[in-house]
Amino acid sequence: MVLVLAEVIGGAVIGRRVRGIEGQLSSVADGPVDGATRSLVADRQVWLASHLNTATIVTVVLLMTTKPSGVVSVVVVLVGAVIGLASALPFAEPAAVPA
Repeated sequence: MVLVLAEVIGGAVIGRRVRGIEGQLSSVADGPVDGATRSLVADRQVWLASHLNTATIVTVVLLMTTKPSGVVSVVVVLVGAVIGLASALPFAEPAAVPA
């Protein structure tokens, strides 16, 4: 079930948002990165979804190797999801534009 959810998040959130970002970035001129471009790259949904997917897949691999009980498995997946979301937060904010 977790793997199916990861696929849905990948296609519906990450894929759709990245295609939109690519379309907007294709019109950006070469040179220094401006604030608008930084904001595009720091898309909160893409960062959160990609880190969530990575953390849950790693969690599933951990569960496949350790084979804990059902209750522990659910807790481990939830903790992995929270860690994944928390790890995305520093990347989901636009970086300060150097002066």
